[in-house]
Amino acid sequence: MKLGAGTTFQFGIPDSDAIEAWHPGFQLLEDWSYFDSPELKSIFLRWFGKMESVRKTQWTVHYRLE
Repeated sequence: MKLGAGTTFQFGIPDSDAIEAWHPGFQLLEDWSYFDSPELKSIFLRWFGKMESVRKTQWTVHYRLE
């Protein structure tokens, strides 16, 4: 697939509660990131995980669907 000059590709959601706006039956229960793990030993990764832009690169969300 070729994309023209200046083309951007974006996907995903900006934050965990964004999906709740899609339908009144979607309820966010919790979210977590790899960087939230108490088992994370690397000081560098713990520091890196404090940056919101990095922390939210990939995270897990848990919803109730009614």
